[in-house]
Parts: sequence; structure tokens; C-alpha cells
Amino acid sequence: INRIQYDLAAQLEGKALVQANEILEGYLQYRNNMAVIKNQFVNEYGDQTYNLDVVKQMKVALRASRYGFWPEDAIVGFSEQEGQYDDYMMARVNVTSDSHLSALEKQTLIDQLDQQSPQWIIEASQRANLVSNVRATEKSLRSSGASNEDIYEMREQAYGAEGAERLRVLDDQRTQWKQLVELYRVDLNSMIASSGGYANIDETLLNSLRSQYFEGPELVRIKAIDKLELEL
Repeated sequence: INRIQYDLAAQLEGKALVQANEILEGYLQYRNNMAVIKNQFVNEYGDQTYNLDVVKQMKVALRASRYGFWPEDAIVGFSEQEGQYDDYMMARVNVTSDSHLSALEKQTLIDQLDQQSPQWIIEASQRANLVSNVRATEKSLRSSGASNEDIYEMREQAYGAEGAERLRVLDDQRTQWKQLVELYRVDLNSMIASSGGYANIDETLLNSLRSQYFEGPELVRIKAIDKLELEL
């Protein structure tokens, strides 16, 4: 946030700077309020939170809440495309989830929807579908015993050589992280056993152990994992 404010101050001045900071503050408050609204729906509807009709209600509530934090011109400027994409996706889900339609009827309606929608929405949807399809294919390949080379080739066909290489690097990083956590957990389990349980672990010793394995953002990450998985 400080970086954004610094950049605004470097590019704007006077009334324009004041307005920009007000919009930024409104955005931050809106994002916080989004979490409040979503929690309200979860508390009210529980397992039905992801029911299509409930999702629609939540989208309406989220859109209406913008007017409490932004002026109308800012809402149009910052949220118009988001609203258009939401409308497109909801219309698409309405079609695909309609059990009364045949596969051919669904495809016809989706084609009509695509023809009526801006090109940028179609491209965004295609990218999202591509990622989803690649992940599903990768999961299937791995479950059938495919090699890393097979996975790389599949990704290269979908994303090109550069994209496949970036994903390979991410795979290596995830593997290294997993191995590091496993080594750390061996020492952690020994500490837990010698302390007589989780509740008796010395916080200073625990932090020292973490620092032997992790640094910087890794420390924040492992603390969050320990809290979630071990309630440490």
C-alpha cells in the first residue's frame, strides 16, 4: 500500500492526488467489506453457500456495497469489466447446469452467448478453460504413472516451451519445499516428544528450530502451516 501511495504522489498532485488516495482507501475498505459479506452468506446458508441462486444473491450484494465506498464514476472505471465478466460466467453456468437442456442445446446457447459478448471476455474464458483442462489432464497423467517428461510435453503443447519451463521450475521448487518441510518435521516431532506434547514446547526453541531450516517469507509460511496443521 505504501508503494502505491508513493507512486501516486510521484505522478499526481493537488486535487487529483487527493481523489486518487480517496479511491485507494475506498478500494481497501471495499475489499475488507467483501470478506464481511461473504462470511455473512456462509453463516446464513452454510452448505448452500455455493448454490447458484445464493451465489447470485451474493454477487448482487457485493455490487451494491461498492456504492458505499466509491463514487459512481470510479465504480464504472474500475468494476465495469469485472461486472461484465461475472454476468457472462453466471449466464454460462445457468446454461451448463440446466438439466432440461440437451448437450447440443447447451452448446448452441453458449455459442450464442459468446457471439453476444465482448472479445476480451471470450479470450479470458478460453484461458481459464485451458488452465482447467491442462490441470485435469496432468492429474490424469500422473495417476496413470506418466513421467515428468510426459508432463512437460503436455504442458509444452498447451502453453509453449517458455510456459512449460516455468511450470517445471515451479515443480522443482515445490519438491524442494516439501523435502525441507519433511526434514524440519523430523526435528519438530523430536522436540514435541521431548517436551511432553505440543502445549509444552518452548517458543524460543521452536523459533530457533524454524530458523535453522527457513528464512524470510519461508518462516511466515511455515508458521502458518504449523498453526493450521498442528495448532502451534
